Amino acid sequence: MSQFPLLILVTGAALSAQVVVQGHVFSSDGSRLSGATVTIEGPSKYVEVTESGTDPGHYASPELAAGSYTVTAKKDGFAPKIARPVVVNTEGRVVDFVLDRPDDGKAQGRMNGGWTLLVVLLFLASIWLVRWHNIARPNRELLKSEIQNAAARFESDTGAAPVGYLANLLVAASDSIKWHPWHTTCDFLFWSRGQEITGWSRIHEFQRASIGLLATASPLETIRARLQAIELDLLDVDKTHAKTIASNIKDALDAKPPLGIEVLRALLVEAATYQSGEDVNTFAQLVGWQTKAVWLAGVGCTLLVVLAYAVGNPVLFIAGASGGYLSRLGRTLKRADVPTDYGASWTTLFLSPIVGALSGWFGILLIVVLADSKMQVLGAAFQAVRWCCPLAPFTLGLAFALGFSERLFDGIISSLDDKVDSDKAAATKPQQPSSGVNAGGGAPRAPQAAPPTAAVENAAPEQEAAAESDPKAPAAPRDDEEP
Repeated sequence: MSQFPLLILVTGAALSAQVVVQGHVFSSDGSRLSGATVTIEGPSKYVEVTESGTDPGHYASPELAAGSYTVTAKKDGFAPKIARPVVVNTEGRVVDFVLDRPDDGKAQGRMNGGWTLLVVLLFLASIWLVRWHNIARPNRELLKSEIQNAAARFESDTGAAPVGYLANLLVAASDSIKWHPWHTTCDFLFWSRGQEITGWSRIHEFQRASIGLLATASPLETIRARLQAIELDLLDVDKTHAKTIASNIKDALDAKPPLGIEVLRALLVEAATYQSGEDVNTFAQLVGWQTKAVWLAGVGCTLLVVLAYAVGNPVLFIAGASGGYLSRLGRTLKRADVPTDYGASWTTLFLSPIVGALSGWFGILLIVVLADSKMQVLGAAFQAVRWCCPLAPFTLGLAFALGFSERLFDGIISSLDDKVDSDKAAATKPQQPSSGVNAGGGAPRAPQAAPPTAAVENAAPEQEAAAESDPKAPAAPRDDEEP
């Protein structure tokens, strides 16, 4: 009679270990395939045929014993696909298949790559046109205007036109941006190639060389007015040197008794020289960021074309790019206007669609991986996202959201980091000691040694008992005695 409870227990454990393997079979265009044959081989073999009714392309095995299986899907006119090993334990597994027709993969890849390449070329052409007509040309016209203004200010303050070295500086600045067929073509493709920076450097040198003459020819009131204007400009520069010069100007203008004109002239030369140099450095930094942004845009567009050709699902790029564009559009409408930033604000507009496209594509890829039953990082709701069904509304909506919000993509990466950290912590955690009987039914383990403190405490009564039975035995030391 004692064997019946054991038999019932073993039978119940076997039934609880039975699982089901199910999924869908798709074609390479995302449609579900009815009538496909799915073979499940392992401890036993089963053959299923996908449905054609309310849930086309779906298959489900009977209850399977836990173990490792090989699942094969095939259909006439399509290349078969094999999934191995499919390990099932106490939960069912979802295994989807995407069957390709012969040469469908290459043809689909060429089509995806071709359409993506066309869209990328149109996007890059718009970037080049905007850079030339809305950034490069306005900056060149601004430089021309500054050259003319510098010559006019010099003639107004000194009563004579610049000559000699000063005149040569203005001519060199004008020649740096002079129109030339070959140079202009290269500038259109690779702006900026340094012409504007060279022109601004010539203007800076002209101002530095002429400031002494202008200060000498200017009366005291004009010098004080210029110092006050430069002080306000330097206060807007977030640098220690600029703040120091602005403070020196304030102290000099408020000094009692008033400082002499020679001291104010020297301070004006120093402040004007620093201000013009800071303007050139700011322009060079903004133009350098323009060049970096265009290079990043080119690399990002190249990645889009390669991924669309090699992997597919270019529609996810479109959804992500739309999200990135709308996100930047909303921020631009709320952005405060500035007098001029030499086109720096355009760089984020160029890069936002590309960042959104890559975030949407890779975000969906990570969701598919992290929602898998093996990873179990994301919730069950994300298991509805299937890589083989990029046109599903839920998938497109997620791709758009990933392109729109950088925080959503960062949250997925953080979930992956937390999973890796938890697995690492579990792997390095010391194992808890088991009971005295081995799990394999072997001999009982030897009892662990008691801690030293407990051993001493247990030894003292034994020694006292031995001392009572044997008068010659040494007595146990007390706590306040040396052993």
